[in-house]
Amino acid sequence: MRRSLFAITCLLLSTFPVHAEAIYDVDKVMAALRSTPADLVLLTPHRGLWEDVPENTIDAVERALRAGFETVEIDVRLNGSGTPWLMHDYNLDRLTEAHGPLASYRDATLETVRLRDRHGIVTDHQLVSLEAMFRFFAGYLSDASEHTTRLRGAVLIIDLKSPPGGDPKAGSVSGYQALKASWAVLRRIEQATGVPLRRATVFKLKAKEIPSPEVLANDLALTANDVFHFMPVMHPDDEPNGDRVLAQYFDSPHAIGFEAVMESSTQKTAAKWIERLKQAGRTVPGFPGWNDYPEGVAFSSGLCCMSRNTDADDTSRNLDYSGSFEYQLQIGANWITADTVEFLHSYLAARHLRNLDQLR
Repeated sequence: MRRSLFAITCLLLSTFPVHAEAIYDVDKVMAALRSTPADLVLLTPHRGLWEDVPENTIDAVERALRAGFETVEIDVRLNGSGTPWLMHDYNLDRLTEAHGPLASYRDATLETVRLRDRHGIVTDHQLVSLEAMFRFFAGYLSDASEHTTRLRGAVLIIDLKSPPGGDPKAGSVSGYQALKASWAVLRRIEQATGVPLRRATVFKLKAKEIPSPEVLANDLALTANDVFHFMPVMHPDDEPNGDRVLAQYFDSPHAIGFEAVMESSTQKTAAKWIERLKQAGRTVPGFPGWNDYPEGVAFSSGLCCMSRNTDADDTSRNLDYSGSFEYQLQIGANWITADTVEFLHSYLAARHLRNLDQLR
């Protein structure tokens, strides 16, 4: 019954008009990502809008931009050549016509690999390199900023993925290695196009992979005045690294947000982090990861599927609430990344929490 009522509510709210194409002041969006106004909950389409096209494609990202979302997220992993490709899973099996770990493939082979849609049907879409995505995004920003000195458009969130820790290639294709490779691609496309991509890009990776500010600056060749935005993801079972990145980067202009993963109200570590963010007026990111798509819940390692504990009568372990957007809102999340963003926009707009005019 609960699922039926939720489905009816989604259907009714989906009839609300979606907002206009995403042409925002990028600097205002970035400021909101750091400290969100009270009348705005930010939304990020997870892997683009991919109900009708394969996820993590230029088409899926373009649909999110046309729908008017202020940010859009993609997933990036390194292949065996050390090249960043758009891919959520560790293995290619669910998402492509190929098989096995992405890290076992070289560039030349991946250039011809076709993607599957959400139903597992092979399409004409091909696997996308981060370079191709950046070239598209640079063109989009350039067109959106025409006739103005401001950088206009939306913000691209890049979720840098790592393989399972037991993988023998884990070190060479880690999220941090993907960051370094992705930053190099960004700088190359910036030089080629003249578009300041870094002003409209946020890199997202696990806190345990983020080094000290000195090492980060050295590895990325950052100067004191360089623009670089990233967001650590802090898990409650990794309190030392969560505490470390908060201490090292809390006041850094580079750290846009800190995603404290809180699956249940009993996780005092995550609650402590969230409370600190709230007290400082900082944005509280959230990710309701449960959805009705065929892959279920796919974690950053690419291992899935439905492993959330949503049985209210199960007393053997803590109930996992993190897949609920309502739970995310209750704990204070005001920047939500989700697969159901079109519904969430209507839901939040009806509650006067989508005042996007202030970002234009």
